[in-house]
Amino acid sequence: MEFNEKLQELRKEKGMSQEALAYELGVSRQAVSKWETAQGYPEMDKLIQIGKLFHVSMDYLLNNENVVQNTESENEGNASYVYTMEMIESTLRWKKRFAFFIAFGVAFIVGALSFPILMRNSDMGGAVFLLAVAISVAIFIASGLMDHHLCEHLDERIYVKQSDIDQLHEQYRRFRMKFTLMITLGVFLCIIGLCVVVLMDALYTQYSDKNGVWFVLFVAVALLLIIPAGIIDSSYQRFVYFDKHNKNKEKEQKKIKEAEEGKTAKYDFLWGITMPLTAFFFIWQGLEYDNWKIMWIVFPVMAIVTTGFINILNLLDKNKQDK
Repeated sequence: MEFNEKLQELRKEKGMSQEALAYELGVSRQAVSKWETAQGYPEMDKLIQIGKLFHVSMDYLLNNENVVQNTESENEGNASYVYTMEMIESTLRWKKRFAFFIAFGVAFIVGALSFPILMRNSDMGGAVFLLAVAISVAIFIASGLMDHHLCEHLDERIYVKQSDIDQLHEQYRRFRMKFTLMITLGVFLCIIGLCVVVLMDALYTQYSDKNGVWFVLFVAVALLLIIPAGIIDSSYQRFVYFDKHNKNKEKEQKKIKEAEEGKTAKYDFLWGITMPLTAFFFIWQGLEYDNWKIMWIVFPVMAIVTTGFINILNLLDKNKQDK
């Protein structure tokens, strides 16, 4: 096997495009193209970089013998989207703002549950809660659309230069300390909220039906810590461990393709309809008729019904195919 064939094979095995390899080596894409078509040959320093990048010896690159490489082959049609350090930092800055928007929306909904509890004998509490839900949904939609626009390439195969990964590792290590603190403090607030409810019930039994507000408020504050920690952590991991995420994306795309071909269930979208409707029904029953203690049963019941309905639809599709 000639050098040009080996270079092309190594590049594809690593899931890199010519642009990504050129960026890593500090050359133009045209130079890489010439190397792979045997119209040119890299200088010695570039050969050393190639050997280090693909973890192969100089003997393998320079000799014409075919040495088997124990790496996983990638789809030839898959091209990597190259993220520079500037692009990564810009993306992470947005993800931090996005995390705050999502956390605020969720915490706003949870905190707004205090109004129906405090205003149990009035419809105003339910109205305020529904208004909070409407505002939060608007925040979710707006921030979600912006996130899709700014980070659309994260759903593709991406590539990050090794030197940038080393720099990100140090940033990620510092963030993990904050991550641990935020998660720990969030869980601690939830526990404290529960303790406060128990204490208030013991001290002020006449307000026992309203003491749950304390737990709701503590949980709302805790979510302002837990949700951003999770979103920012996953954003760092997308770049630091991009190879692993690229493979996971390929598995997801394969499942989608199989679903389109009828090899897997194609009615899973029904979960996205039945469960939100069930949640709204549960909240409505609780707020309107104070059926919180019994209406939890609707969730397992709807799960069983949805699963059975999906299985019936899949069975009908299979019978049609057999005919």
